[in-house]
Amino acid sequence: MKITKLLLAIAIAAVAMAHAASAQTAIYISGAPATRAIWNQAILDTLTSVSTGSPTIVKYWTGGTTTTGYSSANEIVLAGGNISGTAVTIYGAWTGSTGGNQDVAQNPPESNTNLRVGFISPAQITAVGSGGGGGITYSSSANPQYPQFNLSDTFQNTTPFHGATTVTTPATNYVTLTEPTPKNPAITGFQFITNKGAPSDLTNITTNLARLFFTQGYASLAQFSGNSGDEGTTVYALGRDIASGARYILLAETGIGTANSSLLNQYLATGTSGGSITGYTLSSSGTINEIGFTTGNGGYSSFTPELTILGDTSSAGPLVTYVTDTDAQTAIGAGARVLTWNGVAYNYGTNEGPNGTAPVSIAEGQYTYWSYLHVLYNSTFIQANYPLSYSFANSLDSKLSTDTATGAILTSDVNVGRSSDGSLVSF
Repeated sequence: MKITKLLLAIAIAAVAMAHAASAQTAIYISGAPATRAIWNQAILDTLTSVSTGSPTIVKYWTGGTTTTGYSSANEIVLAGGNISGTAVTIYGAWTGSTGGNQDVAQNPPESNTNLRVGFISPAQITAVGSGGGGGITYSSSANPQYPQFNLSDTFQNTTPFHGATTVTTPATNYVTLTEPTPKNPAITGFQFITNKGAPSDLTNITTNLARLFFTQGYASLAQFSGNSGDEGTTVYALGRDIASGARYILLAETGIGTANSSLLNQYLATGTSGGSITGYTLSSSGTINEIGFTTGNGGYSSFTPELTILGDTSSAGPLVTYVTDTDAQTAIGAGARVLTWNGVAYNYGTNEGPNGTAPVSIAEGQYTYWSYLHVLYNSTFIQANYPLSYSFANSLDSKLSTDTATGAILTSDVNVGRSSDGSLVSF
């Protein structure tokens, strides 16, 4: 009898847990994997600060590395929080800021089922248990949803998704997204980086060389080093796929042009098992978010596979790719080495500003390879249909502007600014 009652109690508790998970208001967010470590921390900090009377917030995730877990995850869930007294569960799926802009800006909203995003399923969370948390298995088809706002490392106008666009098949209209405040809360820096064991004179890349390098897909090492003895060594260009904001920041900063994404040629490293790159092949063709691209015009979907490659030596020639400042630090730990941009170093460890988050080279306008971070939404639609998501998006934007724990550069620490991605930096 006691065993029967115990089993019944367990069954009731399980049903209650499932009901509680389903009863909570879900907030779905898409965004940029290049800056996901920043956003993952900012989302957690924001939910903690706006929750009222909530139990401990439990983190679930999929992706990331074994050492960083939640901070570098590709999918996240935060369960157990409250916003204005309403229980919420935060879901994040990092599709890339370009893809995220497309998802959120479609017009009419939530009209194209092909632009729904796969999120971690509530059933997967329930199976783990309320006190479990941690990494879980993820199926992209388990919980397809339309994201309610996007976290981006580009302005919307940097991407193809504003107004009427024909780059997709079928052609689609996109609304102009808005932000909680006109002042962008934070900045992320980008760096060019080469793999472990690359020649010691591969140290700098210029604007002119970057245009050649990423459209041709390769260049002679001599063009990087100025050493005639390097003419016979080829350096290969690696980079991100068409859903990535980092790709569009590269196009803007180098002057290739954001309308010229199709001109990029990028390679994938091969034979990387055992810590050694033995060859390169042009990235494959395909379709992402209804945009077709040709052989060579693809790239890596996130930093995770690039990290392994950057920590490898190469018998087939060195590589150069582009990563965020946070990811660059991780890659440096694996043996990679950063390049100067037009002869200017990023200046790690020489920060300034009232919060001390800005490298002096960025704060004073010498180093220009950076972009603002944005919280973007369809204002009229989200206010009318997802008021808690709207409230959380505004709180997130506000929190990011002061949160020194995310690793972002706070705008308040930078003395210069720019009006668009890749535009002139000035006081």
